[in-house]
Amino acid sequence: MTRAAVVRGGWVRVATAVFVAQLGLVQSGCGGPPPRQKVFSVKGRILAKGAPVGHAKLFLVPVGREDPEALRPRATTSSDGSFVISTYASGDGAPVGEYAVGITWRGPHNQASAKDANPAIGAEESGKDFGKDEGRFDLFKNRYRDPKSSGIKIKVDAAPTVVPDIDLK
Repeated sequence: MTRAAVVRGGWVRVATAVFVAQLGLVQSGCGGPPPRQKVFSVKGRILAKGAPVGHAKLFLVPVGREDPEALRPRATTSSDGSFVISTYASGDGAPVGEYAVGITWRGPHNQASAKDANPAIGAEESGKDFGKDEGRFDLFKNRYRDPKSSGIKIKVDAAPTVVPDIDLK
């Protein structure tokens, strides 16, 4: 075997070893999803001027965490305004912590008018046709959509949490 063949063979082995080491580093960073955090039951009710807000969507954003990958517990209210928070599975709850809350309300999908969903809203909204604009129309006029500016916070303890009624004006 010539010296050139030995040198060339050595470089191939070194390059292969470097590639395998890099592959191992990449795979160790991709070890799958993070472990599930323990969650606790969270229930509450949303009202508008004292009347139940049915079919509203709410989502929780951890306070003090700007991580876009952070968990976003969420819920949709029932016709009586009640909600049960979900994180991993329906109604399972949320991890312990303080959350800012965002809320949007488009009313029931099959309603003829917003006034049918909640008589507490103003007359100017009562004749709105949801049709094509359903995805954009928020009966709260986006006042509570952004958790940073909604002014609504929920604290989840390491026990079942019942949130006091959230009455929006």
